[in-house]
Amino acid sequence: MKKVHIITVSTSDISQFEADKLNIDVVPLHVNIDGVDYIDGLTISNQDFFKKLRTAKILPKTSAPSPASFLEKINKHPHDEEIIVMTISSDASATYSSARIAVEQSGRNNVTLLDTRQATLGLLALVHAAVLFRDAGDNAVTIVEKIKQISKRIVVKAAFDDLKYLRMGGRIPFTLAVLGSVINMKPIITMQDGKIHSAAKVIGMQRALNHIVYNLADSDVDYSLPTFVGHTDNVEMYRRFTDLIHIHKPDFPLDKEASIGLAVGTHAGPGCVGIVYFTK
Repeated sequence: MKKVHIITVSTSDISQFEADKLNIDVVPLHVNIDGVDYIDGLTISNQDFFKKLRTAKILPKTSAPSPASFLEKINKHPHDEEIIVMTISSDASATYSSARIAVEQSGRNNVTLLDTRQATLGLLALVHAAVLFRDAGDNAVTIVEKIKQISKRIVVKAAFDDLKYLRMGGRIPFTLAVLGSVINMKPIITMQDGKIHSAAKVIGMQRALNHIVYNLADSDVDYSLPTFVGHTDNVEMYRRFTDLIHIHKPDFPLDKEASIGLAVGTHAGPGCVGIVYFTK
């Protein structure tokens, strides 16, 4: 049986170290902070990124990988072996377009480009699911079809502790950010149809965490598929979140901590926590 190779991007929040363990390729994004260009996961770590973000006066700018970056990963694999390229949602980044150009330039007919319609935790879970299917012996066509099917059952939710970074990036108006800070409003976001949506707005981070966990408690989780809980460089908030999960959904696995990186972290800032799982 021929191998199936999986290529994804660093917006999956899969480190290069973990990529080696999973036997996949991760194409890094770039981020510009105060005029200096960094390569996600190679020349800057998540911890260093958030350290710089906390003092940045201008919001860092992320940029999609070049087609050449994808092409390099594609060309490293034998021409008679299948490849699946899994990207962040095409509605959220130019990464998909860059990967599409690379696939066309490769001239290969055994490379499948998959717009996962997800980002960060959602993309992370789908890539891990693809690895499970690959390791079970599925071919590329079967893996892609399974990913499309389970994508209909994915749940991704995250709570933002600080509106400062959303305001800096122009994602919310200044007046709304000020009002939100005064009343301690915490937005809860989800990923649906390839786009970020507001799931709820609650007062106080504790209520935001409760909102997500109570929804989890009412869900029939498919534990045969990957689950993750993550945070943007705030271990204390992560522990508050996981403690709640342990109380209200004690069978939910808490052994997979995800470090949410710069793609979402740029706008969420430190203190964001999130969860991903699949329902039955």
